[in-house]
Formats: sequence, C-alpha cells, structure tokens
Amino acid sequence: MIDRAIADHLLWISTLEQAIEKRTALMAVNDAESDIHCALCRWLYSADFPERLRTSPFFVDVCDLHAVFHTKAAGVLAAIINSNENDRNSIPELIRTYLKTSYELVALLENWKDAIASDFYPEV
Repeated sequence: MIDRAIADHLLWISTLEQAIEKRTALMAVNDAESDIHCALCRWLYSADFPERLRTSPFFVDVCDLHAVFHTKAAGVLAAIINSNENDRNSIPELIRTYLKTSYELVALLENWKDAIASDFYPEV
C-alpha cells in the first residue's frame, strides 16, 4: 500500500516537473495546492484505509507534511505561470524547498512502511 502511495506521489511530481520544464501550467494552481486531488490523499482518506493505521502517529505527520508539500508545489507552479521578474528569480529557491519537502514526505512514508513491517500488519 505505501509503496503504491509513494509511486503515486512521484507520478504527481512528474506532472509538476513537466510544467517546470515547459514553463507552463499542466494543472491549475488551486488543484496543485489542494492535496485532495492527488492519489496519496485519496488513499489516506479512503474508506478502505485501515483504521489501525489511521490512529498511527505517522498518519497525522504524513497528512500534515503532505499538505505542506502541496502548498510548496502550488508556489512553484504559480511562480512559473505568473513569471514576472521577481517570480523568475525566486523559482530556484521555491523548487529547492518543494523538492526538500517531497523528499521528506517520501522518507516519512518509508519510515511508516518500516514501522508497519516491524509490527506485522498482514494486509498492508
């Protein structure tokens, strides 16, 4: 499950990276900012999500960091779309912080996966 969530997150990032490379919007800024539009969030809040994982401390941390990630991703996209002189100068730093947050999110998901494995949740 978590491997799929990570893969979905990385796929979402590839769409944003295409927008960065092409300097164009491949998604609306509001959609990028809202974490409810991506597969990771849909999985976290789905009816099928195991309740014992929802009560894990990792759940809150992942949800919080995921929301931060989307805010940073939207900032990158907005800067690209609104590409004026000030925004162009800020884009490299915006990209760095968005990527750092993404790496932190994937690491947190990996840690959660390891914690699940050590507690042995057979259906996860």
